[in-house]
Formats: sequence, C-alpha cells, structure tokens
Amino acid sequence: MDDPRILVCQNMAEAAHTGQKRKHNNMDYICHPARVYQEVTKYAPTVAWLRETQRVRMRCAAWLHDVIEDCRSTFDINEIELATRGLNVFSLVWELTNPSSFLDKTKFRRAERKGLDLEHWRHTSQEARMIKLCDRMDNLNDLSACTDLKYLELYAAESSALLDVIGPGNGRLWAACDDALQRLNERIQNEKVAAAS
Repeated sequence: MDDPRILVCQNMAEAAHTGQKRKHNNMDYICHPARVYQEVTKYAPTVAWLRETQRVRMRCAAWLHDVIEDCRSTFDINEIELATRGLNVFSLVWELTNPSSFLDKTKFRRAERKGLDLEHWRHTSQEARMIKLCDRMDNLNDLSACTDLKYLELYAAESSALLDVIGPGNGRLWAACDDALQRLNERIQNEKVAAAS
C-alpha cells in the first residue's frame, strides 16, 4: 500500500496546476507531473542504495517538482512540509527548482539562465538528479506536437548539456533519457533533410 503522503502530494499538485496547459500540445499540465511520478516509481526501486523513505520522498517530490517554479503566486509552498512531515520533501522540491525561474527573463538571455541552471545541477543530490532525468525524459518525449525546428534544436542542445552535467551514474534511467534525446535528434535531422529536398 502506498504511503498516504504520496496521495496528499498528488492532490496538492493537481490543485496547484489547475487550469495550466502544456506548452506544445495544450494538454492539462498535471499529466506531466503524473508521468514523472510514474517514471520515478519505475526507476527508484532499481537503485539498491535508496532506502524506502527516500523512495517515498522522491515520489512525493515528483508530483510537486514544478510547483515552486510554475505556481509560486498561487501555491503556498509551506504546505509541502506540513503535508509530508518527516520526509523533508520541500528541500527536494527546492533542489528541483531551476534558479533561473527567479530571474527576470527580460534582463537575462536564455543562455545565461540555462548556464545558471546547469551550474546548479552540478551540486545536486542523486535523488534530485533521478527526478530531473525523469522530468527531462518526459519533456523530450512530449515534443511531438512542436513544429518549431529552431526550438527543438535548442532544447536538444540544452538537454545534451544537462545529461553531461548529471552524468551516466544513474545507469538505466540516464540511458533512457539519452535514448529520448537521440530520438529527438533523429527527428530534427529528418526534418532538416525533408526541408532541404
């Protein structure tokens, strides 16, 4: 039976992301944390050094990984610790939050913001890195409706840099994320060939 704190976090995520849509396919945003949660649930048991409390913490954080970044104005982040006492979920969700999300996008170029985020990922826990790989893998797989080739190339390059920083220490999960990136790169190449002919 699942730890009841996981369901609490699911409910919190559903409430926080109400009305939000995914950027490229207009699906309800909550489908993304749900898929990240599923991937964390799939891969966390394969890591021998993780204790059960760490796995529960990661599953809670998977549901909530975007709430600080995307819902700050409508979501009380203090609720995370109140709902998940003893797991320290808030610190993991904080770790999963890109520091660039606090910057004024009109004053910093995307490359500067992403550079700051990469530096952040050099100093994160293995738990956060595993969730980030699940997050990035879902984002890569979710780009099928995106037709902006320049954006796809940019996102593929940023994803490659992220995978380099995180490193292959997460074994099968890193490889699965890299496979998603390679599929995107193949699609980009195919679209370039088609456009040139």
